[in-house]
Amino acid sequence: MIENKSKIVEEFEFGINLDDKIKIKRDGGQIVQLQNKLISFYGGALVVSDPYKDKHTLYPFLEVINNESERPSYIPGLRTQKVYLMGIPIIGVNPSEGLTEPTLRTTVSMILRVDPVVPQIISISGFISGIVSDGYNVYFGTSYANHSPAYTYRSGEGKIYAIRTRELMSNAWNAIRIWIFDGSYVKGNTGIKGWFGGIPLKGFTNKKLRVFTDESTNLNICEYNLLSKVVEDHIHLREGWNTVDLSSYYDLLAFSFDENIKRIKMEIILDP
Repeated sequence: MIENKSKIVEEFEFGINLDDKIKIKRDGGQIVQLQNKLISFYGGALVVSDPYKDKHTLYPFLEVINNESERPSYIPGLRTQKVYLMGIPIIGVNPSEGLTEPTLRTTVSMILRVDPVVPQIISISGFISGIVSDGYNVYFGTSYANHSPAYTYRSGEGKIYAIRTRELMSNAWNAIRIWIFDGSYVKGNTGIKGWFGGIPLKGFTNKKLRVFTDESTNLNICEYNLLSKVVEDHIHLREGWNTVDLSSYYDLLAFSFDENIKRIKMEIILDP
């Protein structure tokens, strides 16, 4: 809203290919502000908005594909608060938020710091139900059970943890594994116009991708930040398991393939 005027935006520029326009319907999470920009988080995507220029650019973000992908695995900040540390937003990212049926899959929650240019995963965690700060510490309400609508029994031992502010302004605390693809791939249709992933690498030193494909193919890798596309690479994959070294990449990575593939498995491995 500018000058007491509001506008509904239904079409976005696509950050990976600015010639494309995106119309997409996804559940929304938190909206944070960095200087004169707004960053809106959705299931599998984020939108960077410049209200003064009326410019809205969509990027894949934690777009994880599996057989239950009719609802995105991650919707950052859907049911958690946000806090600002020295003007930098901190939000919780829980998996399977808002599920209406029990899921066969499980994965970790994450603490996310929304740095300018590239967000950073600070740590894995259990379910994050709330975040507040008194300026000295940040207090996280956590549990080992995800209290989504599908799990109404509210199991899990919940506690509140106080973490010093400076600890949240550091690099990643621990290693993380994210299973980002398990299923079939349809060119131009899977994910967002064929692209999936949107995994932030900032703060990690050891970065690898494990890929299984049932046929030889080419993997497209796009590196980008919240200002622009950085580079696009193409890597040949042989049939079976492949390991791709990601040490030359530092920002966000999204992936696509050149053709339809019946079976793909992909896991990203990040160590601090």
